[in-house]
Amino acid sequence: MESASDREGHGGGRGQPAPSANYRPPSPASTGVGWADQSGGAIDREAMPVGHEANGETLYACTAAFNNGNHPGKLRPAFGGCVIGYGGREYTVRQYSTLLGQGRWITASSQYQLPEGAYDGGNEANDSPLYVCRAPFNGGLHPGKVGPSTGGCNVTYGGVEHTIYQFEVLVP
Repeated sequence: MESASDREGHGGGRGQPAPSANYRPPSPASTGVGWADQSGGAIDREAMPVGHEANGETLYACTAAFNNGNHPGKLRPAFGGCVIGYGGREYTVRQYSTLLGQGRWITASSQYQLPEGAYDGGNEANDSPLYVCRAPFNGGLHPGKVGPSTGGCNVTYGGVEHTIYQFEVLVP
């Protein structure tokens, strides 16, 4: 069966999300930025626009449970879920959380030189942190994830996870 991301040029597989028992998203009250649980491509009215497709369509940041971790990714209604990268591929996860509030973007060029206060977007299965980032790719500006194991800002496009070395990181 074809996923929403396949129809929209963001092909990829469907994974069976496995929530990480150790991950708890930061509270919006404590940071000015937070997460709202959603599904099926829904986007909260207070969602923070964070990027765009090459055609100008707005992209939002999301985070989804997948393979015993929680991975930041991108969202727009036509995707039908949060599109995340994992193991070099792109996956659409129907249950996710959407980023809310207002933050600012700080330029970074290495996963080892993240700005102080980088926003917690999830974790790998081994509890290694993942942060919300965005990077230019193929004429758009795509939200993704960055952390000690990513090599840069990992964004997805066309069924593939891409590592971008010049990127911005969200700070509340």
